[in-house]
Amino acid sequence: MGACTGSQKFDFNQKLSPSEMKLIAETWKLVVKSGLSKHGTNLMVKIFIEHKELKPLWRFARNLETEEQMNSNQTLKAHGEKLFNAIDMAVNSIHDLSSFLPILTQLGCSHQRWGVKEEQFEIIGEVLLETLQDAIKEKFTQKVKLAWTKFFYILSTQMKIGIRQQIESENEKIVQKQNIEIQLIDGDLAAGNYLSNGNMNKVLPDSGNFEMS
Repeated sequence: MGACTGSQKFDFNQKLSPSEMKLIAETWKLVVKSGLSKHGTNLMVKIFIEHKELKPLWRFARNLETEEQMNSNQTLKAHGEKLFNAIDMAVNSIHDLSSFLPILTQLGCSHQRWGVKEEQFEIIGEVLLETLQDAIKEKFTQKVKLAWTKFFYILSTQMKIGIRQQIESENEKIVQKQNIEIQLIDGDLAAGNYLSNGNMNKVLPDSGNFEMS
């Protein structure tokens, strides 16, 4: 299997209902209106403050200690905006999520290379819900929360498939490398036995008269 092919897909038998899709789309419009960059930054700051164990995943965050430093860091802002732009793409594809699956798989693949583990998506999901609640206030009802929880579950499930595909690909490469090394060793051993059995002249016919030039 190649890495991140998108061939494995989430079972959409538990897909979003029309009413849930409507809730997600309507509440997301409020987030967009108030600024994706702003809320993306808020999400990143929440992660680094509430879940410091995740900071090493982002090189730029390792020296960010205070909330003020985080809010003024341009790399953090750019990353938060990029994350919310990805969510924006997902929301815009909500009526045809199957078309968005390859992108999610690739995202999972790249995140695995950066050291992200499957269980960490649960933390990101919780922080996302908190960020959305901060963004739309009283409009973040229980029904809205349930719809967004389900939506993020669908997205993260497909990203986890990408993580697994990347791990399988890396393991396959390790096995292939080991097999090549074994073949080389076997070849060297076979060659050594062949020469030790008095076959040197067959390999170098003039070896007895060989002189260094």
